[in-house]
Amino acid sequence: MTGAGRVRAHRPATGPGVRAPLVLWALACVLAAISASFGLRIDFSSRAFYGGGENVEALARDTAAFGPDDDLLFVVFDGMEGRDGRIGELVADLVALPEVAAAVPPAVAAERLAGTTAARFVRSDDGRVLAMPVRLVQGTDDLGFAVRAVASIEAVLARRGFDDAALAGVPAVRGRFFEIALRDQARLTPLSFLVVGAFAGLATGRWRWGAAGVAVAGAVLLVQVGTMAIVGLPVGLLNQAYFTVLPALAVSEWLHLVAAADAHAASPDPVEPALRRVMPATLLAQGTTAVAMASLALSGVPEVTRFGLGLLPGLVAIVAVQATLAPALIRWLRPSGSVARRRAAPWTRLGTWAARRAGWVLAGAVVVAAAAGAYAARVPVDNRLTDLLDAQDPVRRASETLEQRLGGSLSLSVVVDDPNAPSFDTERWLGAERSIAAMPGVRAVLGPGALAEATALSPTAATAVLDGLGLPRLRSRSGASMRIVVGTVDPGGRAFVELAGRIEEAARRHLATSDVRVAGTALLAYRGVNRVGEHLARSLTMALGVVAVVLALAMGRIRYGLAALVSNALPLLVAFVAVGLVRGAVDPLAAVVLALALGIAADDTVHLSVDAAAQRRRGAGPGRSVVLALRHSGWAAGWTTVALVAGFAVDGLASFPPLRDLALLGGITLAVALLADLTVVPAALVWPRRGPAPPPGSERSEGPAN
Repeated sequence: MTGAGRVRAHRPATGPGVRAPLVLWALACVLAAISASFGLRIDFSSRAFYGGGENVEALARDTAAFGPDDDLLFVVFDGMEGRDGRIGELVADLVALPEVAAAVPPAVAAERLAGTTAARFVRSDDGRVLAMPVRLVQGTDDLGFAVRAVASIEAVLARRGFDDAALAGVPAVRGRFFEIALRDQARLTPLSFLVVGAFAGLATGRWRWGAAGVAVAGAVLLVQVGTMAIVGLPVGLLNQAYFTVLPALAVSEWLHLVAAADAHAASPDPVEPALRRVMPATLLAQGTTAVAMASLALSGVPEVTRFGLGLLPGLVAIVAVQATLAPALIRWLRPSGSVARRRAAPWTRLGTWAARRAGWVLAGAVVVAAAAGAYAARVPVDNRLTDLLDAQDPVRRASETLEQRLGGSLSLSVVVDDPNAPSFDTERWLGAERSIAAMPGVRAVLGPGALAEATALSPTAATAVLDGLGLPRLRSRSGASMRIVVGTVDPGGRAFVELAGRIEEAARRHLATSDVRVAGTALLAYRGVNRVGEHLARSLTMALGVVAVVLALAMGRIRYGLAALVSNALPLLVAFVAVGLVRGAVDPLAAVVLALALGIAADDTVHLSVDAAAQRRRGAGPGRSVVLALRHSGWAAGWTTVALVAGFAVDGLASFPPLRDLALLGGITLAVALLADLTVVPAALVWPRRGPAPPPGSERSEGPAN
């Protein structure tokens, strides 16, 4: 072929079969972008983890009676030397803010609370660390309000020269991590497109194929966010990962189609045979991913359920793009056979080696999976509210100061109805409060008993001491309920729920009534997060079983189900154990990515299995069919995994620690999944062996490619 002929062979094609899909998808992307710009909401509130039931209803009643329990933050000062005279000006500026309802000098609050453990809310035991309570005009489940409130208060502190003061407490943590999450997505989403496009170009050796991969990823992501805007599904703590993972998932399917089309570059239309070979596997792969994600609905936690079911539009979009936009782009760019020349033999050599030693490979995989499973059962699934921020973040450090030297970073409410009954005297309230204060993890107790003892008033009348202090209200607005407010450390979700149980038991015992309940937004949120860990193993086990059964039925052979079961269980267990060893525990917010990683990991298993089954139908034996499947799909499996791991690695740059853990879990899972696909799957497809093993060097021999 002449040089001019080569140029013509690579010139972009035109025609109705190319132009129409490109124009239609361009219009669809514009409409999706418009929908997203007007209707996409962001909701990082803790309500998404509450679930339903009586506890949620009780919290709503308590909020109406006492006010929200997440509207109080603290300005933490490390000493007040030389600044006492400026506190009054600071308080006046804070109260003038539209977001602030009340602010009280620490010295005034400490004087009112003298003689009680509640004094720790505003002053450390040695008197060196002080905290100014600042009550906001509303709760901070509205994170946009939390961000504005934190920014306004920090601006006042800077203007008044209190640069070393720091904000702490639930509102401060929420406002800071929401701000960080928005900033992360603004830089990580474009970076994810750049990364997956670069790897697509690197894999094919042509920059235009990388650019086309970016177009495919962008179309899928725009359909996803446009659908979320239309149905009212907000961006939350978990599904923000869609913006970096979904582009990589779309490009992985694109590379499979590019490789298949490139193998038919000499055909008049290489796309048609490529679609016949790849689309069945694409449908099956996205179906298994959908099953894995849908299994998260078993958790009963709204945020986890919407993370699982919310990805379905993106999975459907991948199939639609693969069937329409991707073929148009391939016809436009015209494959030249360059990918076939770049197919690396190492993928095939490794699989051939595993097929020749099928029994040993499978036995080793089972042993590793069993050992990892035994250790995984001992890895705790837990997190803390302050883990939402980096260890060096000023808000996190100030919140840790609350825990170690002041009244704690979290709070619980012990609510008692009908507190005016004769049996509820000062001694009973004091007994309950002292018993609670003595518990490990409790930093301060604000209750009517201690106030009554200090003021010589009745418990009901003593609550008036708190008027104007900005501290939590102890008596309901109607007077029908009373409560004890308990300041605690943040020991993690499971320990916090256990502590709440001990507090409730002590209150019931001392107050001699069963009409006592422990409530609070932190308690409800932690109960929901704990359910994630409790249900995760069941969800993943069910998803693994469904994937194995579906693949076995689709292929008509049990061995394909066995290959899927072993090759996809192994990476999940290894990744879980690896993160447990590195972190000491697995964050439940990050652990849900295992369902997504399972679906993605099954993708290459499906493509290899479908290709091997096709070779068997053409008359190849088990060993030869595995070699040909690896030769045709191994390149795509390797590079798609590289692209996917790179997509997860982008999340590793986030400032949001759970998102970094999610990236670590996902990246390890997919890297191990590739190794399993290139070893365990070939071994499972030829075992038990009934014919000769693939001879050495067979990976280099030619065979029917289609």
